[in-house]
Amino acid sequence: MGLSGKFVPSLRKLAELNPEFKTASTLVYVGLFWGAILMVTGAVLSFVFVGLLIMIVAIIFMTIGEIGLIILGLKLYNVEKSGLYLIVGGLFAIGMLVPIASFLAWILIYVALGNSIARRAKTIALTTSLH
Repeated sequence: MGLSGKFVPSLRKLAELNPEFKTASTLVYVGLFWGAILMVTGAVLSFVFVGLLIMIVAIIFMTIGEIGLIILGLKLYNVEKSGLYLIVGGLFAIGMLVPIASFLAWILIYVALGNSIARRAKTIALTTSLH
């Protein structure tokens, strides 16, 4: 729910503000959002052969979403110059083979985004107080 309700819309908004994030946004949306929907549909239909095929397609979509998350981490690193984002991108890449790494990447991206938001808030507050 958080993925489709908060993360994907926020990422799409980021892509509107900075076109550099468009590729990552599209891959995450198509891959993770639609991959999750296909996975649930496939699981419901798993008693029929077509359900298993749908689940295989869902795994392919989710892999595309993971690639989007890797690109996102690298793009955020380029913009923010925070090593945490570089680590996030690496952990998502490792997570394609070792799932616990993706779990750690989600935690780390939460921390990194919090740091970025706090840094931006300070910059805005400083700029506002100078005017």
